[in-house]
Amino acid sequence: MSESSTAAETGRKRRRAARACRWCRAKKYRCDEEQPCHQCQRWNVSCEYEGAERLKTRQASQIIYQHNFTQELLTTSESADVSNKVFSSPTRQLRPSQRQSPDSHSGRIGGFRSSINRPDVSDEVDEVNTHTLNNEFHGPTSSLAFLATIQRQNRNQARSNVDQLPPSEDQPSSLVSTFHNEIFSPTSAAYTTTEWQKLSANSFYFRQSQLFLNGYFQNLHYIHPIVDRVKFFSRCENIWFDRPSNPSKSFIALYYSIMSLGALTREWDEESLDTTNRFDWARKMFTLASMAIGEFPGRSDPESVQAYIIMAKICQNELNPNLAYMYLGHAIRTSFSAGYNRHPSTEGAHHQEISRTWWALYSLEMETSFALGRPDSLGDDIYHTRQLPAIDGSPTMLINCMVDLAKIIKKVSYSVYLSGENITQKVMIAGQLETELENWLSALPQIIRPPSLDSMGDETSLKSNIPAWANRQSHTLRFRYYNVKMVLYRPFLLYLGHRATHTPGHFDSAVAKCVSAATKTIELMHHMFCHYSYFRTWWYNTTYTLYAASIIVFYAQKVASPPEISGLLRLVEMSVDVLKTMNDNVVAKKAAATITKASLRIREERSFNNEAAPIDEPGSTTQDSLATNAEGGVPDLFDETMYDPFDQDQLDFMTRLFPLSVDSDFTWDDRADAT
Repeated sequence: MSESSTAAETGRKRRRAARACRWCRAKKYRCDEEQPCHQCQRWNVSCEYEGAERLKTRQASQIIYQHNFTQELLTTSESADVSNKVFSSPTRQLRPSQRQSPDSHSGRIGGFRSSINRPDVSDEVDEVNTHTLNNEFHGPTSSLAFLATIQRQNRNQARSNVDQLPPSEDQPSSLVSTFHNEIFSPTSAAYTTTEWQKLSANSFYFRQSQLFLNGYFQNLHYIHPIVDRVKFFSRCENIWFDRPSNPSKSFIALYYSIMSLGALTREWDEESLDTTNRFDWARKMFTLASMAIGEFPGRSDPESVQAYIIMAKICQNELNPNLAYMYLGHAIRTSFSAGYNRHPSTEGAHHQEISRTWWALYSLEMETSFALGRPDSLGDDIYHTRQLPAIDGSPTMLINCMVDLAKIIKKVSYSVYLSGENITQKVMIAGQLETELENWLSALPQIIRPPSLDSMGDETSLKSNIPAWANRQSHTLRFRYYNVKMVLYRPFLLYLGHRATHTPGHFDSAVAKCVSAATKTIELMHHMFCHYSYFRTWWYNTTYTLYAASIIVFYAQKVASPPEISGLLRLVEMSVDVLKTMNDNVVAKKAAATITKASLRIREERSFNNEAAPIDEPGSTTQDSLATNAEGGVPDLFDETMYDPFDQDQLDFMTRLFPLSVDSDFTWDDRADAT
């Protein structure tokens, strides 16, 4: 049935396009006035308008009007103290409980200030730029915020005079639009015909998408629950079945990034799919995601931030932490520019999604910066006033838990590694932070709280019919707990290892805790790889395993007594077994060879008692294979010159320990063979 006949039956006239693009005008097509319009997307042509500035203004007018109208109501209600009668949404003047960041700790630990008073947020500017259609945020120290305050005060003064009529321009223009430089303004241009053909190839790889998308949503989505699954698949159906939805670049980038991560981390029962293996599929999808999102900066919308986060997770699981750090930087700057870290004046349709996305980004940025020994780009918590997601018994409750852990992680960096306290004071500070870590563990929601740390506890969890997402989150929290404890006490292990003589002292307890956390990490990792097949594709586990094994090797070389060596080498064997399970990943393969080489050195340097039984070599690695690995550049990681526990460079422990300079046929910037 034609649209005209449908309109006649319903008694409504078909909406006529106020201004069609040049292609639709020439072909007599109906134009939907989008940028680009549906017809131009369908025919893969450049979408151009005559009088484009007026079209942009018309497209944005409704958004601008609604936004400014809301701001006017808020200002009027605050000045007249009748907010409950005029407007029921939260006002810009937030309650103290809303202005407070999730970090409720006070005082100072090791020179790190954890919270300070919140400023008044009534003088902020949060407007839509009509030239870019992006939301822009300007804080109270900016000149635009000062101009907005003057503008608002002038309007209030005019209205307070009953003899003076309101000015004719009662609906003020957007300040960010007024002061926008149209001549120099990087914009997201429409896709070229070639780009769109690559992005939409095979209906956006519809047949493979069923496997790859489910590979993500049934797996790592539970650890980073930022995407609304129902909404996401609804929008996917629009692009799969060519519905006139005009998908944005940011959504296409999010789509392909999730496809990539799903292909990389799903369980593969087959070696290849359509003659392409796991890594090639993941990297092809990653290249398409990079092409879709375009050059930075792009759109300031939630999908852009989510795409950057997922792309960072891909880089982490490809064991390229440097690139992950850079993508997270893009995500944070985009969030700041749109004000996603701030409590909104009105809670729109995307409020909960933005809240989940921002706080998940917050914890991931802190964790990644911590692992690399680099400063995070989050700034002080005083800036982050957006409320945390509600704890409603769903998988999103993990976000709140990880934010709390991120606060402790930041204190470890500042108080143990970067402060000027002496070694004795740092031991005391570490004890205080361990208490905070234990309190965090005990306060976790029951459904995702790890069982007793003295046992695996997995059988109990399975018998209790705990959902799969809760088991995955519980395991993840347990690994991160051990990781933080290892890093917290690692400097004292290095300090003790450098001492010429070892006398019993209060450092022994700190070293024992570090080694214990490393031991439990390896034992739990080995248990998970034996009993949970999905866990074998979480390639980022290489980092945890290598870190724990490195601590065990160093302890065995420098501190351990001869009777301990046998048990320590057993742990090294277990870590090598785990790394060999991930043999498809070139970095995991090199890590296994590195740890094996270090264990051989221990056997050569340590003499055992005659009563000790000989120990087999870990796994089946031979001297020939070690020679081959050495030719390939396996580093000798355990030279004494590397270990200065409080050198600033030592904060970047994993990069120094294992530089991850991996030779691979794949290059992240190679986009020529996207299809």
